[in-house]
Amino acid sequence: MERLTVMERMNRKLLKDTNLRNTSHKLPLLLVLDTSGSMQHNNNIDKLNNGVESFYKEILADPIARQHLEVCIVSFGEGGVKVEMDFGNPAEQQVPRLSAGGSSPLCTAIMTGLDLLEDQIDLYNGKGIASHPPVMIVLTDGEPTTMEYDRNGVPVLVTKDTPDFKITKKRFDYFQTNMKLASHTIYFGDDVEDTYFLHQFATEEGSVRKLDEVNIIYFFKMLGKSASALSKAATGSGNSLEMTHDLFTEIAKKKR
Repeated sequence: MERLTVMERMNRKLLKDTNLRNTSHKLPLLLVLDTSGSMQHNNNIDKLNNGVESFYKEILADPIARQHLEVCIVSFGEGGVKVEMDFGNPAEQQVPRLSAGGSSPLCTAIMTGLDLLEDQIDLYNGKGIASHPPVMIVLTDGEPTTMEYDRNGVPVLVTKDTPDFKITKKRFDYFQTNMKLASHTIYFGDDVEDTYFLHQFATEEGSVRKLDEVNIIYFFKMLGKSASALSKAATGSGNSLEMTHDLFTEIAKKKR
């Protein structure tokens, strides 16, 4: 499992600490996005790119969300695992253009995202900045693989005994217990035959949802609306991202 080195994490924290100007209450949102080769099917990678753009449009149109929300995007597929954007103010970020290829190293991507999330929360704590419990959204269209390939060049699938999975699951459980991480795993297409691993990285049973491919763009648009609504209530308690009702109810209405 290849993750960010300690030095890379330190350098990122130092840069963000130097540039941090907005010290209002924060809501960290981590997006872990599948950019594997299968995302070329039905132009899903284009739908994903358009969806991320729609998400940002919703966020940037809301001055409260721009003040409180901080977004990080980690992709897994083309080029392995990439930090497309570290946590930061959406108004100061450049929306990435994602490309599809490679395998689906989900565990490494989640570990990378959680490392960055831990560093971000440390930064908040060091600056005395209040923060809402973090939110993670995982979007995928296939079964998770490791970073390795077999002798035939086929990506090695993750199993319950894969060390990468065991390490990532332990770290995820720590974030869920100690940092109140709310995690939602969203999948689409016909290649996800077993949702076991998606359930391992979701907060609860209802946090694992299947999405129609045609609704990828609309999903992100509604995610932006949901995140904006949550940012308005970020200073309160007991608030969570309404993924299991509001967001998917709106998507279902659109289909009708």
